[in-house]
Amino acid sequence: MRRLLTQLFLVFVVITGTAAPTAWQPLADALKQPQKAQFIEINAESDELLQFRNNMKRFTALQGLKISGTTAAEPCNGLFRELAAMPQLQTLDLSFNDFTVMPEALRGLQQLKHLAVWGNETMDYDDFFKKAVSL
Repeated sequence: MRRLLTQLFLVFVVITGTAAPTAWQPLADALKQPQKAQFIEINAESDELLQFRNNMKRFTALQGLKISGTTAAEPCNGLFRELAAMPQLQTLDLSFNDFTVMPEALRGLQQLKHLAVWGNETMDYDDFFKKAVSL
């Protein structure tokens, strides 16, 4: 069942055009001109999660955020609550992390048009789809 849901989700991604943008920018580069950064990639295993949170208000053009290197949803929940105040944010890519469940704070991101979670091999996708309905 999980495999079928994952495949359906991937089909949905292809049909709706929610593929990740090709211009992901490392946080270090985005910090050089934060007002122009549109798609930022951060590595949660380093101090980039904290750096991003400390500079969030400077990213006025941010449309997409890609988070990699995280093994738990809890460290990201505070960030997700803060991202709810960024109406221009449309894409959140949490692919290829190690989430087991959908982070609760994602429910507050009503402005999202694209949410990518594939590649989280231990994720309970049944739980994810139940919770994603409220987005």
